[in-house]
Amino acid sequence: MTVTEIRPRFQDVSAKPAASSPNVLFRTRVAVRHELAPGFIRLTVQCPELTAMAWHGLDQRIKLFLPKGPRLPQEYHAGLSERDWKALWRAQPVETRPYLRTFTIADARPGIGEVDIDFFVDHAHGPASRFAQSASVGDELVFSGPLGALDHKRKGVQFVYSGHAEMLIAGDETAFPAMLGIHRQLPESVSAVFVVQAGSPELASWMGERLAGRQVQLLAEPRQMHEAATHWVNTAERTSAYAWFAAEHQVIGDLKRQFSVRHRRVQLQAQGYWNRRGRAALS
Repeated sequence: MTVTEIRPRFQDVSAKPAASSPNVLFRTRVAVRHELAPGFIRLTVQCPELTAMAWHGLDQRIKLFLPKGPRLPQEYHAGLSERDWKALWRAQPVETRPYLRTFTIADARPGIGEVDIDFFVDHAHGPASRFAQSASVGDELVFSGPLGALDHKRKGVQFVYSGHAEMLIAGDETAFPAMLGIHRQLPESVSAVFVVQAGSPELASWMGERLAGRQVQLLAEPRQMHEAATHWVNTAERTSAYAWFAAEHQVIGDLKRQFSVRHRRVQLQAQGYWNRRGRAALS
């Protein structure tokens, strides 16, 4: 396990002026690079403006800007609104405009201007994986996230807890940071089953340890998620059931079709986190 760290001091700052959307750009620097487990790299990023970012936990998402050249153009400046950065992005040639990738925040400490982003890089070799594998302390990372003063609708949070009696939280390695966020904030009294698909026994063991206190089922293959979901539905109570899924797009698509036809009584939240066949830069 390798940890590289530098923690510069800076002054707290207040939120930027109100924009039409709660999402704005943050230009951050990598302060810590930490190899958590086989395939998992955590980058802790810092900037003064992060003291104004909204942080709700759970599966809150941000959008990373990954340059195709050595660095991101300065036009993507800190505080740029979502409407403006989207217009800028669309106006650029495909050959030069940055990749956009959606990631879950693993943890955040707005009080000191820090955010943790966990990258799973074992089976995916896209721009985010390449960035995480080569990133060093001091490298810049730009992302779009919500300002606390404007984020009245909890931007980027998909998970909804409304007192459901039984829950199924299922996903692959890419969804694990979100699953951990849900685990940390879900009341212990809730009957929640966590189904995690991992590509190796070592990684599965590491993931299971971090869900201590929950009922955990570890899977070796994506196809087993269908079986696990069906078993849970068949054994769950007839009312107040909720399922949250996040994994590869095709796996999620199949699960959504399965639930829409056979398990309509279950409230479902499902999202594809990656695509084995590649995907458009703007997700």
